[in-house]
Amino acid sequence: MQTTDINDIPVISNIPTGLSLTIPENSAVTTTILDTAVTDGNAGDSHTFSAVFTPAEGATYFRIITGTGVIRPTQVIDYEELLGKGITSFTVAVTANDGREDSVTKFFTLAVTDVNEQQTGFSQATYQISGLETTTTFADLSPTLAKSVIDPDDTRDTQTLTMDCGANTGLFSMDPSTGRVTKTAEYDLDATQQTSDTVACVVTATDEAGHTVTADLNIVINEENDNPPVLDKETYTFFLPINTGAGSQFGPFSSTDADVLTDHTDTTYTLTGGSGLFGLTDCCSVFNNVNFSTTTHNVGDSFTMTLTALNNNGLKDTATVNVILIDPITTTTASTTTTTTTTASASSLAFPNFGGSGSISNFLDDPENLGWFIPTMILLAAMLALLGYMIYRCIRNPGAFAKLGNLCKGRSLNCKWPERSKMATKTKKSKKIIRKRNKENRVRQEDKNDGKYEWNIWSHSDFGNKAVEHR
Repeated sequence: MQTTDINDIPVISNIPTGLSLTIPENSAVTTTILDTAVTDGNAGDSHTFSAVFTPAEGATYFRIITGTGVIRPTQVIDYEELLGKGITSFTVAVTANDGREDSVTKFFTLAVTDVNEQQTGFSQATYQISGLETTTTFADLSPTLAKSVIDPDDTRDTQTLTMDCGANTGLFSMDPSTGRVTKTAEYDLDATQQTSDTVACVVTATDEAGHTVTADLNIVINEENDNPPVLDKETYTFFLPINTGAGSQFGPFSSTDADVLTDHTDTTYTLTGGSGLFGLTDCCSVFNNVNFSTTTHNVGDSFTMTLTALNNNGLKDTATVNVILIDPITTTTASTTTTTTTTASASSLAFPNFGGSGSISNFLDDPENLGWFIPTMILLAAMLALLGYMIYRCIRNPGAFAKLGNLCKGRSLNCKWPERSKMATKTKKSKKIIRKRNKENRVRQEDKNDGKYEWNIWSHSDFGNKAVEHR
């Protein structure tokens, strides 16, 4: 009896029920996903393998090598592409054939997994945001910086944003999830007299895998009208002569503003109070609206008002203005019978006691001033009289004057007759006459200096060229 060989059906041995395999996206085409193993009772059999993918599109991305049963990707697979199609996993049915019979088909699931990929950058190379000096939080860009990062992983990845602004980094902060910029400290353009400034920053986006991309961010700061005008005084006090004419200007004032732009420093002034008796010029003086009458106003009357300096942004400063009526300023003409009263000039209104018309009269009206002024004038007159007397004695009689202190000793000092110095250049005869006269004077002083004679010499001598003697 002849024995006939019965074929053994091949069996796939490494695909258990419920097997699930994965392959990361971007895997190389040489990657082995599965190497199918077969057991066969017929040792000499060779096997041919086949695979069916469900959905069928799987055959576009995977293949099985028929001679070996190795399953590999046919291309570099992009998970995002598959995700866009709504398929990221496939069912694979594998069969082995020994040339006569097929094995039992085995099934497994093959899934493509996502890989955190490097971002490719921002949608723009440079971004710009702007605000004012007082801006705290800057408006978000649209889309936000976080949404502007180009990442193959799209919404499945999270971007963390940071910002580096160099020396100005401490002045700004960035929301790490949105990229919103906030100013953390004052950025004062007024201190540097700038109308705007640009802060250059670099923004970095870091994904969950640690990949980074950068973009430039310019933060433009513009000047704001954020400073009030400041008046030069807190209180103004003006003394106004009671006879000042209507419309006379007095009391200049001014203000300063730390802002830079002209329209930020424009200031208007208002004056309130004072019963409507006073007003303001365009800039920057007070004037009275009326002629003050001594029948309705008195010296010493005062008016208190409020001066306000206001800029275009509504910021303001105020000061108190006091106007006090004082004595009228008068001037007197050369005539002894006519006195003319004139209206005070604007230049003298702020300081009426000095430097203006009639200031001496006001000075002498003060009893305290008269208390020292009159004695001083009397003393000065006495000193001038004494000085004149001494000069007269020296010129008229040098010899007699020498006894009062040796101030003039004959011819040794310059106390000489004026005529003598002039006659020195005259003829010899004139010189002899002068010497004879001097000699006679000395004899009289030495022999007859009895007081009476001396008085006669001083009182009755003349400036002629002959001696006169009275006994």
